[in-house]
Amino acid sequence: MVKPSVVPTQIISSLVLSAVFFLVSHGSHAFPQTIVINEFLASNDSVNYDSFGNASDWLELYNFGTDTIDLAGMGLTDDSEDAFKWVCPSIRLAPGEYLIVWASDEDVTTLELHTNFKISAGGEFLGLFAANGTVIDTLTFGEQSTDVAFGRYPDGVDNWQFLPDPTPGAANKSGGQVENYEVNFSHPSNLYDAGFQLEISTIPEGGDVYFTTDGSEPNQYAKKYTGLLDLNWISVIRARVYSDNEARSELETRTYIIRDDPKLPVFSLVTDPDNLWDPNTGIYENYEKEGDDWERPARVRLIEDGESKFSAPAGIRIHGNSSRATDKKNFRVYFRSEYGERDLDYTLFPQQETDEFKRFILYAPSGDQATGSENWNMLHDVLSHAVFHEMGGLVSGWKPVALYLNTEYWGIYWLREFTNDDYVGCDLGYDEVDMSRSRRRW
Repeated sequence: MVKPSVVPTQIISSLVLSAVFFLVSHGSHAFPQTIVINEFLASNDSVNYDSFGNASDWLELYNFGTDTIDLAGMGLTDDSEDAFKWVCPSIRLAPGEYLIVWASDEDVTTLELHTNFKISAGGEFLGLFAANGTVIDTLTFGEQSTDVAFGRYPDGVDNWQFLPDPTPGAANKSGGQVENYEVNFSHPSNLYDAGFQLEISTIPEGGDVYFTTDGSEPNQYAKKYTGLLDLNWISVIRARVYSDNEARSELETRTYIIRDDPKLPVFSLVTDPDNLWDPNTGIYENYEKEGDDWERPARVRLIEDGESKFSAPAGIRIHGNSSRATDKKNFRVYFRSEYGERDLDYTLFPQQETDEFKRFILYAPSGDQATGSENWNMLHDVLSHAVFHEMGGLVSGWKPVALYLNTEYWGIYWLREFTNDDYVGCDLGYDEVDMSRSRRRW
């Protein structure tokens, strides 16, 4: 009898390891590496429209490989800590094929694809992950311009450009190598005892800076910076570099409180005047209107203890019930990814340790106004909260501030926590709280 040959265990182990390596390197998780985020549009005004008739944000996936890839289970996200914020359905992408995914916050996975998030025109993170959590493609980008895409050129390579002629579902067209700038100011946002001359410069040097002083966003038709600016009173400067009719820098906003010391922390709210006063679209003029359609973009900043504590893009709405009709209205401030960061990371209130906020209120207690009088004592509401807090009761945080609305002093307000499910759950230590039975209007 002929004995069967014996294969040494070292050879068997080597063969097994080789097979495992082959499966890992050439198996189902290798092919998705040929899928990339190829182009996206974060501020779509008129380039194209989804099936709902909206000019939604979108991103384009592209298969630069030689194999057809099934996207089933892949994660698309704008949150680096949540790889599967939106999960792709089973769609096969052939070699050289493009796929448009609308970033509309509609969450649709049939026929036309819509993610459950929007893309922030202020800049953020985007990521594509394999079904097993492996990173396929990620990028972090800065501020984007309206109707100007950002994409790879040529398709699939690691060379990103602004694309003035977006090409959803087709090969990208080069926008040329564009030099981008950083806008610098000689003075930071703060309180100043006397006027001064403000210098605006760019890095690298030579950028054409356009600026406004009324809170509106500058464009290429705004005033061009040509020399030192004499600032002698409350001033808001918004500046951006433009070249060939395209923005070449992020929008920068500075607030200077000159010869006006309110003896309180300063809260600066800067927005286009039309967002407030336009008879058809302004939220102050149309104070009775509510909901998402009546939220407007703004830049908010807190100046305290001689320095700017935070500055962030946000959305603002009018807040309240009957107080909406008063001259001194309440504001609600929202932080969302479509403006910039989805949270404000700052300890706002001395009564609490909470350092992450999705929203808060600028509150002018209408109930503290004396009947038939224009005088406000601003004490009753907050005093009752302070007493209850000292007794160990659960109250929302508060901080007195002097509000400046663009370049106008708007009076004393109270920064207040927004009392919703998240607030109660956080303070009481519960994961989930239902306030629907106690909520009137929020």
